Amino acid sequence: MNIAIQASDLDHARIDGTRVYVSELLKRFFLYAPAENFDIYHQETFNSLLAPPKQLNYQEHAIPFPYAWMQTRFAWELYRTQPEKLFLPIQAAPVCILRSLDVTATIHDLAFKRFPETFPKHHLWKLNFMLDTVVRQADRLIAVSTSTKKDLLEFFPALKEEKVTVIHHGFNADFFGQ
Repeated sequence: MNIAIQASDLDHARIDGTRVYVSELLKRFFLYAPAENFDIYHQETFNSLLAPPKQLNYQEHAIPFPYAWMQTRFAWELYRTQPEKLFLPIQAAPVCILRSLDVTATIHDLAFKRFPETFPKHHLWKLNFMLDTVVRQADRLIAVSTSTKKDLLEFFPALKEEKVTVIHHGFNADFFGQ
């Protein structure tokens, strides 16, 4: 099975929680699904501290494009290659996705919906658009906490509860000396 993964956040110089989440997942997917083929899509060059490991079942696809990469170039690549599954580790999705594509996305939090006054107004439109799109496009949503799941169900009353699964973030035992 071919599984596409949107990993463009791993190209950025700034390291934050969602980028570490994606990086850590990619350090493990090949261990738990060695028979699957993972197509890892990004824009240009991985941050060396976040780059996924080289694995036989990982195929990296650097596909540069200057504007609206996820909505244009990445969406076109999905149409062109037609993977069976798509994993979106951040709460955003292309507006146009093939109906046959099975989509799973992670929702990290809805702070911008719960506390909109703490976000710049020009960011709120984009954040809401991206979240609305991913909730509509995904077949399954991963919420990183029970609180996030409750927020999803509150802000999207038509969303079926069984579509949302809580999977808590893990931790890196090497980092914490465990």
